[in-house]
Amino acid sequence: MVDIKSAKWLNPEHTEARCIVFLDILGDYGPYSVREDFLDTPFAVELWEALKTFPVDEFQAPSPEVNIMSMRCRRDELLLNTDVFMLVDYSISQQDRSLIAQYRDYLRNLTDTPEWYKHPIMTLDQWISENI
Repeated sequence: MVDIKSAKWLNPEHTEARCIVFLDILGDYGPYSVREDFLDTPFAVELWEALKTFPVDEFQAPSPEVNIMSMRCRRDELLLNTDVFMLVDYSISQQDRSLIAQYRDYLRNLTDTPEWYKHPIMTLDQWISENI
């Protein structure tokens, strides 16, 4: 029998939950996430079944502020990942460097668009495939 201390749905469809459960390997309570479509261990199956009768906290969508902060971090990460290509001594063609510079402009200008944080941010590969 699974000993659940607390559980919270991670989506409104109730197909994924984060739980605090007793973990034998730790000999203590710890975090464990479980998804309905990925019950890969007997423990996960048992936990999923136990959630059917356990009072799981409802999913709460993150606030707009959290979404903005999360998307800004993602944008900053994508910019950081392309920094190396802008180094003068990095071996890259001028054409490729120009494309990456344009992508970086796209990333920097995202925040000028209203509600920019509600839309996925293109990766470099996605941006190039749409803009070439």
